[in-house]
Amino acid sequence: MARVKKKLKRSDIKRNVSSSVGHTIKKIKENERKYTIIFVLSFMIIFAFIGYFTLTIHTQESLFSMSVASSIQSSAPTILLQSTDIKTEEEALSSLAYPIRIQNTTNHHLKYRISFLEDKKSQSICGCETSFHPEQIYFSLNRRDIQTLPEDGLLESGLLMPHEEKVLPITIWINDTTQSLSDIHFHGYFLFEEI
Repeated sequence: MARVKKKLKRSDIKRNVSSSVGHTIKKIKENERKYTIIFVLSFMIIFAFIGYFTLTIHTQESLFSMSVASSIQSSAPTILLQSTDIKTEEEALSSLAYPIRIQNTTNHHLKYRISFLEDKKSQSICGCETSFHPEQIYFSLNRRDIQTLPEDGLLESGLLMPHEEKVLPITIWINDTTQSLSDIHFHGYFLFEEI
């Protein structure tokens, strides 16, 4: 016996198909929202993590940390002294200091020196040809005694006991008798070294 093909009629189509499609679309949109939120939060966490470990902004309030584990030297990031750093002694001593933390992590006494030196690499990158002279740069280690920066840049030398740690608040500025020129500045950095 031959099988007869039945023709599809309108009455054979389910009437509630549109409601199940609507329900499916609603589920897809809910999942889409959920995955979008997870995706955005994941990238925010990744970028925050990367930024935390790669971008560091050093301000005068930050603590420059220099530790010595053996006969080495350590330096801090470059500091730019410019015409806005021309101050009177009173203004300079009341302004923020650079708190330099030095630490001896060895088991023996350590003779050290801290210097403020001209950063010739930054100066060549900057392309500046004129700079403040060391005799125009003043500093104070204790907010009382004011000294002119020596030619060799030596700020302090001393002895650290084993595992001793010191914090030195160093204030550094340009003497107020210096002529204010906008294009003159000084690239310098603190250097801690064993002697």
